[in-house]
Amino acid sequence: MKVIGFDSWTQGWRNYNRLVDSFKEKGIDFDLIHLGSWGTEPGRPTEEVIDKLSVKDIRFYKGKTFLEILDLEKPAAVIFLSTDAFAHRAFNRYCKKRHIPTLHLSNGLGRVQAIGKGSRYKLKLTTHIAYVLSSFGRALKKVYPTYVKSLIVTKAPLNDWIRFIRDNFSGALGFPSFRSAPDAKTDKCCVFIKADVEHAINKYGYTKEEIIVVGNPDLIRFKMPETAIGSYIRNGGVSHNDIMYIDTGLIYTGWAFSSPDEFIQHIISTKEIIEQNGKHFVLKPHPLHLESGIASRLIQAGCDLCTDNDFIDRLQKCLTCIVEPSTIALLPNLTGMPVMLAQYGKVTGSPFGEILATYPRAIPIYNLTEIMTLLENEKKNLNIDKVRYWIEQNSGPLPAQEMPDRVTETVCEMIRRR
Repeated sequence: MKVIGFDSWTQGWRNYNRLVDSFKEKGIDFDLIHLGSWGTEPGRPTEEVIDKLSVKDIRFYKGKTFLEILDLEKPAAVIFLSTDAFAHRAFNRYCKKRHIPTLHLSNGLGRVQAIGKGSRYKLKLTTHIAYVLSSFGRALKKVYPTYVKSLIVTKAPLNDWIRFIRDNFSGALGFPSFRSAPDAKTDKCCVFIKADVEHAINKYGYTKEEIIVVGNPDLIRFKMPETAIGSYIRNGGVSHNDIMYIDTGLIYTGWAFSSPDEFIQHIISTKEIIEQNGKHFVLKPHPLHLESGIASRLIQAGCDLCTDNDFIDRLQKCLTCIVEPSTIALLPNLTGMPVMLAQYGKVTGSPFGEILATYPRAIPIYNLTEIMTLLENEKKNLNIDKVRYWIEQNSGPLPAQEMPDRVTETVCEMIRRR
Protein backbone atom coordinates (compact mmCIF):
# COMPACT_ATOMS: atom_id res chain seq x y z
CA MET A 1 0.00 0.00 0.00
CA LYS A 2 1.23 3.52 -0.83
CA VAL A 3 0.46 7.01 0.42
CA ILE A 4 1.88 10.03 -1.38
CA GLY A 5 2.51 13.62 -0.39
CA PHE A 6 2.08 16.37 -2.96
CA ASP A 7 3.81 19.74 -2.86
CA SER A 8 5.23 22.50 -5.07
CA TRP A 9 8.79 22.03 -3.80
CA THR A 10 10.88 20.13 -1.27
CA GLN A 11 11.10 22.87 1.38
CA GLY A 12 8.43 21.17 3.48
CA TRP A 13 10.19 17.80 3.45
CA ARG A 14 10.54 17.68 7.26
CA ASN A 15 6.78 17.70 7.63
CA TYR A 16 6.58 14.58 5.47
CA ASN A 17 9.81 12.96 6.65
CA ARG A 18 8.59 12.61 10.24
CA LEU A 19 5.73 10.43 8.98
CA VAL A 20 7.87 7.84 7.17
CA ASP A 21 8.65 5.54 10.11
CA SER A 22 5.11 5.68 11.42
CA PHE A 23 3.69 4.69 8.02
CA LYS A 24 6.32 1.97 7.65
CA GLU A 25 5.17 0.38 10.91
CA LYS A 26 1.72 0.10 9.33
CA GLY A 27 3.13 -1.50 6.16
CA ILE A 28 2.64 1.68 4.11
CA ASP A 29 5.19 3.14 1.68
CA PHE A 30 5.32 6.93 1.59
CA ASP A 31 6.66 9.09 -1.28
CA LEU A 32 6.69 12.82 -1.95
CA ILE A 33 5.88 14.13 -5.42
CA HIS A 34 6.80 17.78 -6.04
CA LEU A 35 6.78 20.36 -8.84
CA GLY A 36 10.23 21.85 -8.28
CA SER A 37 11.24 21.65 -11.94
CA TRP A 38 8.31 23.90 -12.80
CA GLY A 39 10.39 26.75 -11.45
CA THR A 40 10.51 26.78 -7.65
CA GLU A 41 13.50 24.37 -7.54
CA PRO A 42 14.77 23.83 -11.09
CA GLY A 43 17.95 22.15 -9.91
CA ARG A 44 16.41 19.32 -7.91
CA PRO A 45 17.16 15.74 -8.99
CA THR A 46 14.46 13.80 -10.79
CA GLU A 47 14.50 11.22 -8.01
CA GLU A 48 16.22 11.38 -4.62
CA VAL A 49 16.05 10.39 -0.98
CA ILE A 50 16.08 13.19 1.62
CA ASP A 51 16.91 11.61 4.96
CA LYS A 52 14.26 8.84 5.03
CA LEU A 53 11.90 10.37 2.49
CA SER A 54 11.63 9.11 -1.09
CA VAL A 55 11.19 12.16 -3.34
CA LYS A 56 10.24 12.47 -7.00
CA ASP A 57 10.15 15.60 -9.10
CA ILE A 58 7.32 15.83 -11.64
CA ARG A 59 9.94 15.25 -14.40
CA PHE A 60 10.17 11.65 -13.20
CA TYR A 61 6.82 11.00 -14.90
CA LYS A 62 7.99 12.20 -18.33
CA GLY A 63 5.11 14.50 -19.22
CA LYS A 64 2.27 12.51 -17.67
CA THR A 65 -0.71 14.52 -16.46
CA PHE A 66 -1.74 14.62 -12.81
CA LEU A 67 -4.57 12.20 -13.51
CA GLU A 68 -2.21 9.79 -15.29
CA ILE A 69 0.20 9.98 -12.34
CA LEU A 70 -2.58 9.07 -9.94
CA ASP A 71 -3.57 6.14 -12.16
CA LEU A 72 0.07 5.00 -12.29
CA GLU A 73 0.86 5.36 -8.57
CA LYS A 74 -2.56 4.21 -7.32
CA PRO A 75 -2.14 5.84 -3.89
CA ALA A 76 -4.45 4.78 -1.07
CA ALA A 77 -4.41 8.41 0.13
CA VAL A 78 -2.79 11.77 -0.64
CA ILE A 79 -1.43 14.31 1.87
CA PHE A 80 -1.03 18.06 1.25
CA LEU A 81 0.76 20.60 3.44
CA SER A 82 -1.10 23.44 1.75
CA THR A 83 -4.05 23.44 -0.61
CA ASP A 84 -4.62 27.01 -1.81
CA ALA A 85 -2.14 26.92 -4.71
CA PHE A 86 -3.75 26.25 -8.10
CA ALA A 87 -1.58 23.20 -8.79
CA HIS A 88 -2.53 21.70 -5.43
CA ARG A 89 -6.19 22.41 -6.05
CA ALA A 90 -5.93 20.68 -9.44
CA PHE A 91 -4.36 17.58 -7.87
CA ASN A 92 -7.03 17.59 -5.18
CA ARG A 93 -9.78 17.74 -7.82
CA TYR A 94 -8.34 14.69 -9.57
CA CYS A 95 -8.09 12.81 -6.26
CA LYS A 96 -11.78 13.42 -5.69
CA LYS A 97 -12.54 12.25 -9.22
CA ARG A 98 -10.69 8.98 -8.49
CA HIS A 99 -12.23 8.73 -4.99
CA ILE A 100 -8.82 8.88 -3.33
CA PRO A 101 -8.97 10.13 0.30
CA THR A 102 -7.11 13.40 0.87
CA LEU A 103 -5.69 14.98 4.00
CA HIS A 104 -4.55 18.54 4.65
CA LEU A 105 -1.74 18.29 7.18
CA SER A 106 -1.25 21.80 8.50
CA ASN A 107 2.32 23.05 8.12
CA GLY A 108 1.88 25.76 10.73
CA LEU A 109 -0.54 27.45 13.10
CA GLY A 110 -3.31 29.11 11.15
CA ARG A 111 -4.10 31.76 13.75
CA VAL A 112 -0.67 33.21 14.42
CA GLN A 113 -1.60 36.03 12.01
CA ALA A 114 -4.62 38.30 12.25
CA ILE A 115 -7.59 37.23 10.15
CA GLY A 116 -9.66 39.59 8.02
CA LYS A 117 -9.48 43.34 8.48
CA GLY A 118 -7.11 44.92 10.96
CA SER A 119 -3.38 45.20 11.24
CA ARG A 120 -1.20 43.98 8.45
CA TYR A 121 2.23 44.64 7.06
CA LYS A 122 2.62 47.46 4.60
CA LEU A 123 2.91 46.02 1.12
CA LYS A 124 6.14 47.04 -0.59
CA LEU A 125 4.90 47.50 -4.15
CA THR A 126 8.18 47.07 -6.04
CA THR A 127 9.13 43.96 -4.06
CA HIS A 128 5.65 42.49 -4.46
CA ILE A 129 5.60 43.16 -8.20
CA ALA A 130 8.96 41.43 -8.53
CA TYR A 131 7.59 38.48 -6.55
CA VAL A 132 4.49 38.26 -8.76
CA LEU A 133 6.48 38.57 -12.00
CA SER A 134 8.96 35.92 -10.91
CA SER A 135 6.17 33.38 -10.64
CA PHE A 136 4.01 34.57 -13.57
CA GLY A 137 6.01 32.81 -16.27
CA ARG A 138 5.77 29.49 -14.44
CA ALA A 139 2.08 30.02 -13.84
CA LEU A 140 1.37 30.89 -17.46
CA LYS A 141 3.34 27.94 -18.83
CA LYS A 142 2.52 25.21 -16.32
CA VAL A 143 0.14 26.09 -13.52
CA TYR A 144 -2.73 27.79 -15.35
CA PRO A 145 -3.04 25.17 -18.12
CA THR A 146 -2.93 22.40 -15.51
CA TYR A 147 -5.61 23.98 -13.36
CA VAL A 148 -7.85 24.93 -16.27
CA LYS A 149 -7.62 21.37 -17.59
CA SER A 150 -8.63 20.05 -14.16
CA LEU A 151 -11.70 22.30 -14.23
CA ILE A 152 -12.65 20.90 -17.63
CA VAL A 153 -11.98 17.23 -16.82
CA THR A 154 -13.82 17.38 -13.50
CA LYS A 155 -16.70 19.33 -15.06
CA ALA A 156 -16.37 22.28 -12.71
CA PRO A 157 -19.42 24.51 -12.20
CA LEU A 158 -19.40 28.16 -13.30
CA ASN A 159 -18.66 29.36 -9.75
CA ASP A 160 -15.30 27.55 -9.80
CA TRP A 161 -14.29 29.33 -13.01
CA ILE A 162 -15.29 32.68 -11.53
CA ARG A 163 -13.31 31.88 -8.38
CA PHE A 164 -10.25 31.07 -10.52
CA ILE A 165 -10.37 34.52 -12.12
CA ARG A 166 -11.03 36.29 -8.82
CA ASP A 167 -8.16 34.53 -7.05
CA ASN A 168 -5.74 35.61 -9.76
CA PHE A 169 -6.65 39.28 -9.45
CA SER A 170 -6.72 39.37 -5.64
CA GLY A 171 -3.42 37.47 -5.39
CA ALA A 172 -1.69 39.76 -7.86
CA LEU A 173 -2.87 42.79 -5.87
CA GLY A 174 -1.53 41.32 -2.63
CA PHE A 175 -4.91 40.77 -1.02
CA PRO A 176 -5.77 37.06 -1.29
CA SER A 177 -9.17 35.97 -0.04
CA PHE A 178 -9.23 34.58 3.49
CA ARG A 179 -11.93 32.00 2.66
CA SER A 180 -10.34 29.30 0.51
CA ALA A 181 -11.89 28.00 -2.69
CA PRO A 182 -14.11 24.88 -2.42
CA ASP A 183 -11.57 22.75 -4.28
CA ALA A 184 -8.94 23.57 -1.62
CA LYS A 185 -10.88 21.50 0.92
CA THR A 186 -9.68 17.94 1.51
CA ASP A 187 -11.55 15.08 3.16
CA LYS A 188 -9.84 15.53 6.53
CA CYS A 189 -7.62 18.14 8.14
CA CYS A 190 -4.98 17.74 10.86
CA VAL A 191 -4.16 20.82 12.96
CA PHE A 192 -1.59 21.26 15.70
CA ILE A 193 -3.67 22.60 18.59
CA LYS A 194 -7.30 23.09 19.60
CA ALA A 195 -7.17 26.82 18.88
CA ASP A 196 -6.74 26.09 15.15
CA VAL A 197 -9.94 24.07 14.82
CA GLU A 198 -12.03 27.21 14.42
CA HIS A 199 -9.56 28.58 11.87
CA ALA A 200 -9.87 25.43 9.73
CA ILE A 201 -13.66 25.63 9.91
CA ASN A 202 -13.79 29.29 8.92
CA LYS A 203 -11.11 29.19 6.22
CA TYR A 204 -11.78 25.86 4.50
CA GLY A 205 -15.32 24.95 5.51
CA TYR A 206 -14.51 21.80 7.48
CA THR A 207 -16.87 20.43 10.08
CA LYS A 208 -15.52 19.70 13.57
CA GLU A 209 -15.77 15.98 12.81
CA GLU A 210 -13.40 16.41 9.84
CA ILE A 211 -10.64 18.02 11.94
CA ILE A 212 -8.13 16.12 14.09
CA VAL A 213 -5.81 17.79 16.60
CA VAL A 214 -2.47 15.97 16.36
CA GLY A 215 0.10 18.09 18.26
CA ASN A 216 2.74 20.67 17.44
CA PRO A 217 5.62 19.19 15.37
CA ASP A 218 7.81 22.22 16.12
CA LEU A 219 8.30 20.64 19.54
CA ILE A 220 9.77 17.65 17.69
CA ARG A 221 11.68 19.66 15.08
CA PHE A 222 13.47 21.78 17.66
CA LYS A 223 13.69 18.93 20.17
CA MET A 224 11.84 20.88 22.83
CA PRO A 225 11.45 18.58 25.84
CA GLU A 226 8.30 18.62 27.93
CA THR A 227 10.44 19.91 30.79
CA ALA A 228 10.97 23.13 28.83
CA ILE A 229 7.23 23.80 28.72
CA GLY A 230 6.52 26.26 31.53
CA SER A 231 10.20 26.25 32.57
CA TYR A 232 10.51 30.05 32.68
CA ILE A 233 7.75 30.50 35.25
CA ARG A 234 9.07 27.57 37.28
CA ASN A 235 12.70 28.68 37.32
CA GLY A 236 12.42 32.43 36.86
CA GLY A 237 14.31 34.02 33.98
CA VAL A 238 14.85 37.49 35.38
CA SER A 239 18.62 37.01 35.59
CA HIS A 240 18.98 36.00 31.96
CA ASN A 241 20.88 38.41 29.73
CA ASP A 242 19.96 37.35 26.17
CA ILE A 243 17.16 38.84 24.07
CA MET A 244 16.31 36.88 20.93
CA TYR A 245 14.70 38.17 17.72
CA ILE A 246 12.76 35.46 15.84
CA ASP A 247 12.61 36.36 12.14
CA THR A 248 10.06 35.00 9.66
CA GLY A 249 11.64 35.88 6.28
CA LEU A 250 9.33 38.75 5.30
CA ILE A 251 11.87 40.02 2.79
CA TYR A 252 10.99 37.10 0.49
CA THR A 253 7.26 37.88 0.29
CA GLY A 254 7.10 41.57 -0.56
CA TRP A 255 5.81 42.58 2.86
CA ALA A 256 7.46 45.09 5.25
CA PHE A 257 10.90 45.29 3.60
CA SER A 258 11.76 46.68 0.16
CA SER A 259 15.23 45.16 -0.03
CA PRO A 260 17.70 42.92 1.83
CA ASP A 261 19.58 46.06 2.89
CA GLU A 262 16.44 47.42 4.53
CA PHE A 263 15.91 44.17 6.44
CA ILE A 264 19.55 43.98 7.53
CA GLN A 265 19.39 47.56 8.80
CA HIS A 266 16.25 46.69 10.79
CA ILE A 267 18.09 43.84 12.49
CA ILE A 268 21.25 45.88 13.13
CA SER A 269 19.21 48.74 14.62
CA THR A 270 17.44 46.25 16.89
CA LYS A 271 20.78 44.79 17.94
CA GLU A 272 22.21 48.20 18.77
CA ILE A 273 19.27 49.17 20.99
CA ILE A 274 19.32 45.83 22.80
CA GLU A 275 23.04 46.23 23.50
CA GLN A 276 22.53 49.82 24.67
CA ASN A 277 20.29 48.33 27.36
CA GLY A 278 23.09 46.06 28.52
CA LYS A 279 21.66 42.89 26.98
CA HIS A 280 23.05 40.41 24.46
CA PHE A 281 21.26 40.22 21.09
CA VAL A 282 20.58 36.82 19.52
CA LEU A 283 18.95 36.31 16.11
CA LYS A 284 17.01 33.22 15.05
CA PRO A 285 17.12 33.70 11.26
CA HIS A 286 14.66 32.32 8.76
CA PRO A 287 16.21 29.27 6.99
CA LEU A 288 16.10 31.01 3.59
CA HIS A 289 18.65 33.55 4.85
CA LEU A 290 21.25 30.78 4.91
CA GLU A 291 20.74 30.20 1.17
CA SER A 292 20.39 33.83 0.08
CA GLY A 293 23.57 35.08 1.74
CA ILE A 294 21.74 37.40 4.14
CA ALA A 295 22.84 35.29 7.12
CA SER A 296 26.51 35.79 6.17
CA ARG A 297 26.02 39.54 5.98
CA LEU A 298 24.37 39.56 9.41
CA ILE A 299 27.26 37.59 10.90
CA GLN A 300 29.71 40.09 9.36
CA ALA A 301 27.69 42.83 11.06
CA GLY A 302 28.33 41.15 14.41
CA CYS A 303 24.99 39.40 14.91
CA ASP A 304 24.95 36.26 17.04
CA LEU A 305 22.89 33.75 15.04
CA CYS A 306 21.42 30.61 16.57
CA THR A 307 20.64 27.48 14.55
CA ASP A 308 17.73 25.07 14.67
CA ASN A 309 19.91 22.68 16.66
CA ASP A 310 20.71 25.09 19.47
CA PHE A 311 17.47 27.10 19.34
CA ILE A 312 15.84 25.59 22.45
CA ASP A 313 19.03 25.80 24.52
CA ARG A 314 19.49 29.43 23.52
CA LEU A 315 15.79 30.14 24.06
CA GLN A 316 15.91 28.96 27.68
CA LYS A 317 18.71 31.46 28.38
CA CYS A 318 16.66 34.42 27.17
CA LEU A 319 15.10 37.17 29.22
CA THR A 320 12.54 37.72 26.47
CA CYS A 321 12.00 37.25 22.72
CA ILE A 322 10.97 39.74 20.07
CA VAL A 323 8.80 37.90 17.54
CA GLU A 324 7.08 38.36 14.20
CA PRO A 325 3.90 36.32 13.52
CA SER A 326 4.91 32.71 12.88
CA THR A 327 4.43 29.21 14.23
CA ILE A 328 7.88 29.19 15.81
CA ALA A 329 6.88 32.29 17.79
CA LEU A 330 4.66 30.02 19.88
CA LEU A 331 7.66 28.24 21.42
CA PRO A 332 8.89 31.05 23.69
CA ASN A 333 5.31 31.43 24.88
CA LEU A 334 5.25 27.77 25.88
CA THR A 335 8.21 28.34 28.20
CA GLY A 336 6.21 31.03 30.00
CA MET A 337 8.58 33.94 29.27
CA PRO A 338 7.41 37.47 28.41
CA VAL A 339 7.27 37.88 24.63
CA MET A 340 7.48 41.16 22.71
CA LEU A 341 5.21 41.40 19.65
CA ALA A 342 7.21 43.43 17.11
CA GLN A 343 5.29 46.55 16.07
CA TYR A 344 8.13 48.99 15.46
CA GLY A 345 10.02 50.32 12.47
CA LYS A 346 9.46 48.39 9.26
CA VAL A 347 7.35 45.71 10.99
CA THR A 348 4.80 48.19 12.34
CA GLY A 349 1.36 46.69 11.74
CA SER A 350 2.51 43.09 12.17
CA PRO A 351 -0.74 41.07 12.02
CA PHE A 352 -0.56 38.99 15.19
CA GLY A 353 -3.44 36.55 15.42
CA GLU A 354 -5.43 35.40 18.41
CA ILE A 355 -3.05 32.62 19.50
CA LEU A 356 -0.13 34.99 20.03
CA ALA A 357 -2.09 38.11 21.00
CA THR A 358 -4.00 36.38 23.82
CA TYR A 359 -0.85 35.05 25.49
CA PRO A 360 -0.95 36.65 28.98
CA ARG A 361 2.70 37.73 28.76
CA ALA A 362 2.48 39.14 25.22
CA ILE A 363 3.66 42.76 25.04
CA PRO A 364 3.19 44.78 21.83
CA ILE A 365 6.31 46.90 21.42
CA TYR A 366 6.05 50.07 19.33
CA ASN A 367 9.25 51.72 20.53
CA LEU A 368 12.18 49.40 21.10
CA THR A 369 13.90 51.85 23.44
CA GLU A 370 11.13 51.13 25.97
CA ILE A 371 11.81 47.41 26.13
CA MET A 372 13.18 47.25 29.68
CA THR A 373 10.43 49.51 31.06
CA LEU A 374 7.79 47.32 29.40
CA LEU A 375 9.32 44.19 30.90
CA GLU A 376 9.36 45.72 34.39
CA ASN A 377 5.72 46.80 34.11
CA GLU A 378 4.66 43.39 32.81
CA LYS A 379 6.35 41.66 35.75
CA LYS A 380 4.38 43.76 38.25
CA ASN A 381 1.05 42.60 36.75
CA LEU A 382 1.99 38.98 36.12
CA ASN A 383 -0.72 36.38 36.73
CA ILE A 384 0.98 32.98 36.81
CA ASP A 385 -2.29 31.02 36.78
CA LYS A 386 -3.38 32.69 33.53
CA VAL A 387 -0.02 31.86 31.95
CA ARG A 388 -0.26 28.21 33.02
CA TYR A 389 -3.79 27.95 31.64
CA TRP A 390 -2.76 29.47 28.28
CA ILE A 391 0.16 27.03 28.01
CA GLU A 392 -2.13 24.09 28.77
CA GLN A 393 -4.58 25.16 26.06
CA ASN A 394 -1.95 25.83 23.38
CA SER A 395 0.75 23.20 23.83
CA GLY A 396 -1.23 20.62 21.84
CA PRO A 397 -1.54 16.90 22.62
CA LEU A 398 1.47 15.52 24.46
CA PRO A 399 3.80 13.82 24.14
CA ALA A 400 4.58 15.70 20.94
CA GLN A 401 6.66 12.74 19.71
CA GLU A 402 3.42 10.84 19.06
CA MET A 403 2.23 13.44 16.55
CA PRO A 404 3.26 11.31 13.49
CA ASP A 405 1.33 8.32 14.86
CA ARG A 406 -1.78 10.46 15.25
CA VAL A 407 -1.50 11.55 11.62
CA THR A 408 -0.90 7.98 10.45
CA GLU A 409 -3.93 6.70 12.32
CA THR A 410 -6.07 9.42 10.72
CA VAL A 411 -4.89 8.39 7.24
CA CYS A 412 -5.41 4.70 7.98
CA GLU A 413 -8.96 5.40 9.12
CA MET A 414 -9.65 7.33 5.92
CA ILE A 415 -8.36 4.39 3.87
CA ARG A 416 -10.49 1.91 5.81
CA ARG A 417 -13.61 3.97 5.17
CA ARG A 418 -12.84 4.52 1.48
